[in-house]
Amino acid sequence: MKYDSLFTRLIANTAEPENDQACWLWTGKTDRKGYGFITKRVPGKRSPANRRAHREMEELMRGQYNEFDLDDDPLGPIMLVERPALDPDDETIDHLCYTPGCIHPDHHRPLTRVENTNERNERYRA
Repeated sequence: MKYDSLFTRLIANTAEPENDQACWLWTGKTDRKGYGFITKRVPGKRSPANRRAHREMEELMRGQYNEFDLDDDPLGPIMLVERPALDPDDETIDHLCYTPGCIHPDHHRPLTRVENTNERNERYRA
């Protein structure tokens, strides 16, 4: 299926949330850990690459793509906060809701790889 934007593609593969605060659950392809992914062309790469859906949504929210239109928001309001660009070499996206299939940008926060590993270890120790 052809989509007119990455945002439209992400939303088309997301279940309708129960309310404004609910997770936006990915209904497209998932990996064995439950993270949604899309296959897309990446500049500088010869063939398409699999990209995690929640990372793509977070990069949209941070203005790393120029196609996002805030008026086109079918899933409800998004908390608009200053979101600096992610460092692709060191930053990962942590799910505050602990739901790997969630692509809701308000349920994410950037962490360094070390912070994310430490956070994950703390969660499973508790």
